[in-house]
Amino acid sequence: MSESLHAIFERDCCVAFRRLVDVYGFAEPVIEPLGHESFVRYLKGKREVSISYEPGASPLVELFYPSSETGERPTPWAEKDGIQRSRRFPRLQVAEPFSEKNPTSFARYLDASAKALERVEPAFLK
Repeated sequence: MSESLHAIFERDCCVAFRRLVDVYGFAEPVIEPLGHESFVRYLKGKREVSISYEPGASPLVELFYPSSETGERPTPWAEKDGIQRSRRFPRLQVAEPFSEKNPTSFARYLDASAKALERVEPAFLK
């Protein structure tokens, strides 16, 4: 039996975003399947980098942080441990093509996404 697309995403995501742990001090990733989606979450204090995948779409990177840090409106469902959090989508420019028909594209796309995150969000990651 061949490996599922979710399993490929989870494995390749953990490899591509490993620097969050090794360089930036985020905790080991938490992998969470939820319905048709898979999430790989990296936590550092009250901040979170979440990478998700749902069949039919390319992987998505989201950032979660306490609303009190920015005064932004909290995202109601994003509260964690009693702390209201906001979320945003970093503006990652990823030129690497992604295709579910070519599972090897997961690794390349996720690697390019991780590198783009480091370029555009250094303050968030520190």
